[in-house]
Amino acid sequence: PSLALYQSARLSLVTDHAPARALEFADRLAALRGMRLRPSARIDAYESQLWLYRGLALRGAARFAMGEFPSAEEAFDRAAAALAAALAARRDLASTSERLAHADLLSQRATLEVFRTLVASASGFEPRRVLLRAREVHRAHLEAQAVAASVRGDALAGFDNLLFSDLAPHALVLSGRGFAERGHRPALHCG
Repeated sequence: PSLALYQSARLSLVTDHAPARALEFADRLAALRGMRLRPSARIDAYESQLWLYRGLALRGAARFAMGEFPSAEEAFDRAAAALAAALAARRDLASTSERLAHADLLSQRATLEVFRTLVASASGFEPRRVLLRAREVHRAHLEAQAVAASVRGDALAGFDNLLFSDLAPHALVLSGRGFAERGHRPALHCG
């Protein structure tokens, strides 16, 4: 059910340009997957945090698409906390595959910070606060790339994954004609 809700929320944004419907699916996902500790499973807690993060991030994206920037910011803040809990498991210290999964989570954190930067800008935050958010995007992205490069031994990648990953602002909201047609495209305040 988690994957179905996740994909339904994403497709409601990406394909249907229906943020209200996406919000329904995202809320159901977040409610379904909150932190659940079972006696047998540390991994269950970890996986629950990841699904909770995804649900909250999609909630924020839907609110952003509707132009409800304070609500989007709250959802993204909660998503960041859920992702931080998953990252605290320090799976980067485990096997190679777990270290790559950890690098992916770090990359997702950078993508989330892109959304949080856009919300700050759209909300008219002072330029210094927007710049601090943008710096967090860069820091999180570099951390993700450093972990991935240490595992694979290859060169660092660019910002493409921040723009086109499943939960990226461009992929979910900004590329859709529905967002611009509703008049919710944020004016970026940079000075």
